[in-house]
Amino acid sequence: IGLASFLFNVISLMVLLLHFLKNSNSLRWNMYFSGGIFKDVTRFGLIDSSTYLFLALLTLIMNNFISTWFGAEYLILVSVVAVCRELQMVFDGIGEAITPIMSVYVGEENHSGVRYMYSIALKSAVAEGFVVMAAMMLCAPAVPVLLGIEVPELVGYAVSGIRIYALGSVFVSLLYLITSYYLIIEKITLGIIASALRDVIASSLMAVILGMAFGIEGMFAGLAVAPALAYLLLRTVMILRRGKENWPLLLSELPGDAESYLFNLETEPEQIIGLQKDVGNLLTEKGYDRRTVGRAKLLIEELFMLIREKNGDKAILAECSILLRPEGVQVITRDEGILFNISEDDVAVTSIVSLTVSAYMEKLGDNRRYLTTMSFNRSSYVIRTESEQREDS
Repeated sequence: IGLASFLFNVISLMVLLLHFLKNSNSLRWNMYFSGGIFKDVTRFGLIDSSTYLFLALLTLIMNNFISTWFGAEYLILVSVVAVCRELQMVFDGIGEAITPIMSVYVGEENHSGVRYMYSIALKSAVAEGFVVMAAMMLCAPAVPVLLGIEVPELVGYAVSGIRIYALGSVFVSLLYLITSYYLIIEKITLGIIASALRDVIASSLMAVILGMAFGIEGMFAGLAVAPALAYLLLRTVMILRRGKENWPLLLSELPGDAESYLFNLETEPEQIIGLQKDVGNLLTEKGYDRRTVGRAKLLIEELFMLIREKNGDKAILAECSILLRPEGVQVITRDEGILFNISEDDVAVTSIVSLTVSAYMEKLGDNRRYLTTMSFNRSSYVIRTESEQREDS
């Protein structure tokens, strides 16, 4: 196993090094070491690396418990437990998938975006938990064959044990999502604690208690119940220490505040006009002056109309974030259309819409930014209030 891992990493590195043979390569070798970067890499790798340590500890505990309590002939069931845990590591994929865009929302101090993305990830984690649970139950008879288990009694324990173990998949998925989120917001200690609860503390405790009480199938039942126990324990402690409103996102500990609003749309004219009205009503309710409200509504309408025009008058998915800052209203747009810098003030004028946007960008001056994010267009604009403009002048 060690040799295979080493060879795989060497081969992967060699494939990456092929880039230096390309004519388009602009990279140059340079010897460099930074203690700060090394420290950060180590710190951010603790949650994932601790998972393997905790799983090794669980295997050690299960090995000792089964051999002592049931006998050495049942040790093959430790391999069954290990296979189940390895299969459930697929749940880490959702956390990996949301990390790039979630990091953007955190950096923008966009609490609305963080809540929205986590809600999608939460639904996906639950759905994936049920899918993996069903797959484990259906494929359970194949595992004894792959492990070379031939004794009928052990085959029966293995199949029934996998199906019992699978019942805890949804909560395992939720715990993986939580640890991934804590990594994103740099709550490393919390992530390690959640990983320990998920991978070794609750699992070993429940497996031993129910195994001693109800035998081998009780042991597997303990492993199935453990993720739910770990989740409820983590939730209870977090609510008691940080408040119910902070579970599980800890938004009060992140930069920014609740004055952020996220709108999703397709660039259909009706939806663009609807978004414009919604933003106008929001800003009016928050007490902004008519001039600021009007400028925000005009900007939103013209921006998304131009995005639609640049994409051949086709509807594409987009989003608009409204962040209420002390200096004014920040408007952040994202869309999945063709890449172009919509914030340029010298953009080619091809229509009334493009002319209006170009003139608007010129007035905004330094209060506009464009950046491609995850292959999406992302633009940011700050509309200063009248009072803020008077102070600047």
